[in-house]
Amino acid sequence: MLIFMSRKEVIFMSKKKFKSSLGKYFQAYYNEQVALYLSVSHKLTQLHVFDNYFFKKEKEPIFLSEAVVTEMLDYLVTEEKRDRYRYTSTFAMFAKYLVRLGVPCYIPYVGKRPKSNYLPYIYSYEEIGRIFNAADSLRCKKHCNRSILMIMPALVRLLYSTAIRLGEALSLQNKDVDFEHHIITLNNTKNGCQRIAPINSSMEKVLSQYTAYRDRLQVKNINDPDSFFFVNLLGQPCTNHAVFTKFVEILYIAGVKYRGNRLGPRIHDLRHTACVHTMIKMSKDGKDIYCALPNIAAYMGHKNYSSTYKYLRLSKDMFPDIINISYNLGKSLDTTIYRNVNFDEYDE
Repeated sequence: MLIFMSRKEVIFMSKKKFKSSLGKYFQAYYNEQVALYLSVSHKLTQLHVFDNYFFKKEKEPIFLSEAVVTEMLDYLVTEEKRDRYRYTSTFAMFAKYLVRLGVPCYIPYVGKRPKSNYLPYIYSYEEIGRIFNAADSLRCKKHCNRSILMIMPALVRLLYSTAIRLGEALSLQNKDVDFEHHIITLNNTKNGCQRIAPINSSMEKVLSQYTAYRDRLQVKNINDPDSFFFVNLLGQPCTNHAVFTKFVEILYIAGVKYRGNRLGPRIHDLRHTACVHTMIKMSKDGKDIYCALPNIAAYMGHKNYSSTYKYLRLSKDMFPDIINISYNLGKSLDTTIYRNVNFDEYDE
């Protein structure tokens, strides 16, 4: 099943019309998701799959009963658990939208997200440096108002230096970044709990340069407290899909082999890498990592220590000479990344 699309494919799918009697609802739901600045490229593909199924089945008005919905999911989705989860989740959200409109529809049970067999990719210190340099070297090929190139140098550094999730970073508002107290406040977290993440002086300089550069955009209210912190050239929030696409380009420039969708390396692996590198540094400094697990768990936003313990196992398995490794995050952050950037050159 297609989950990850190129920008051209997204544009093509967005122009493709829904054909079934449910088409107007699919289109309205998609429009609502776009208006809310949600990442919808994969949902659009799945909505068209649902639409094609119902279009071929339509010999009489469709009543979305439990039997009809279950039969559709059984027909469309393979036995692969993660595909089943994704399609069921997308249809469940659409079904809730229909119910909200007063249209009777069975809402399928989604269940827990299946555990992935993906082994996190831990970037080496050298690769992290090359990724930073690659993000700084991005330049436009043509003009595009929705370009996110401006955010990438600061974003990849923030993800690595704070180990926050991409969704947490993209949902930041200006008021959440507190330069005075050297912290960022995370409100839209995976576990629904507010979290505080400290930022060091070098990261603070990078973010300050980004905001000074961003505020040059001729966009109304761009620096208002409630406006999004990371935006495109139109002042709109950035989508996960746009960042994923650009990060693949960064990996190519950095010489880090990208094995394909679901195979990685991924931008989320910056979070894994940050945690492992932190443990390596703590071990090098003579600290007991096991005693520090509660602090690391709180910093990562984990509900329990078992999630954090996985990083400890990664550290020991992948870096058996952990005691001998030395690293200083602050030295890796170039704090003059926006010095010689031509604003007019940026593009998608």
